[in-house]
Amino acid sequence: MLGLSSSTLASYELGLTKVVPVESIMLMAELYGAPELKRWYCNNMCPLGEELPPVEIADLDRLTVKLLSVLKCTAQIKEDMLNIAADGVVSADEQPKMESVLAALKDIVAVSSSLMLWAEKNIGKGV
Repeated sequence: MLGLSSSTLASYELGLTKVVPVESIMLMAELYGAPELKRWYCNNMCPLGEELPPVEIADLDRLTVKLLSVLKCTAQIKEDMLNIAADGVVSADEQPKMESVLAALKDIVAVSSSLMLWAEKNIGKGV
């Protein structure tokens, strides 16, 4: 049980409450079997988590295709990082490559997070 009145819950769901207590989000995520509520809270309500890539709620087959697609670039990332890090300095001419590496890593994190969320929702907390 959430231990919240129906009016408090309605206020949360309608966006009338500006700051929903973290404890309520944790309880709702557990009781509703909706771990995505935690990530939504972090992305939308917490200044520390607003820069996290959003997670996509999708089926396993779709997430698998996305994961394999973003992982295709890992050999190039490895090569670029070795070249960039060889002298311990990111020079001006290396900055575009570094930005490309960071963008690819951001994509990998986003898809990985989505897959972890899928697993938590569909397999359980033991993942």
